[in-house]
Amino acid sequence: MIFNLQYPNNKIVLEYVYNENEFPSKHTYSENGTINTVDFEYTFDDRKNWIEQTKSVNGKKLYVWKRDLKYFE
Repeated sequence: MIFNLQYPNNKIVLEYVYNENEFPSKHTYSENGTINTVDFEYTFDDRKNWIEQTKSVNGKKLYVWKRDLKYFE
């Protein structure tokens, strides 16, 4: 799924691409002709919850966000 926002008064265009799990997989930000691309990669646990998110901006890894989920039965 692709979601596109345009703000013509500010010359800003935002585009979000979502994966099959409904998490953003790519974000493109364009302002005055300069385009920045943000990519997201996820690692999921056996319950299909993400436990690791890697964010890259313009091809450079920015951070890895890890979370430890506790399940109570």
